[in-house]
Amino acid sequence: MARTTIAERMKNYFDRQIAFYEELAAHYENLLAHIDEMEFDDAFTRRQTAFDGRSKTLMNEFKALSREWEAAEGVSEAARADVASRAARARELAAKLSEANQQAVRGVRGRMAGLQESWNQLRRGRQMLNKYRPTERKGKGYIDREA
Repeated sequence: MARTTIAERMKNYFDRQIAFYEELAAHYENLLAHIDEMEFDDAFTRRQTAFDGRSKTLMNEFKALSREWEAAEGVSEAARADVASRAARARELAAKLSEANQQAVRGVRGRMAGLQESWNQLRRGRQMLNKYRPTERKGKGYIDREA
């Protein structure tokens, strides 16, 4: 088995990170486009949990690779430049994802506020129906004093 260099492993890492970030960007685009009708069901939760797990795995891998990269000697300038350009692309995508995440948070909060207002309207309607519900007749000659 051929041993890969730290530069090759870093390039591979950033390629996978960039692909993951692009997948997340597509997910956020879909989320933002359909946030008003989106169902936050078990499938959505499982997908979010999977994204979180992949993100943590990549972060842990990067920590190990980063230590090795910093200690590496004899890495060519061309390899360092190639890794740096991939890292810059990953940083650019991370910034876009951060903004998309903030937009999603604002959208979810807005949807939550709308749902809370709908719930409050339903509760007020129910209270009104209970208040004006006809009372039972208690017997002959009963007079409803609240009427």
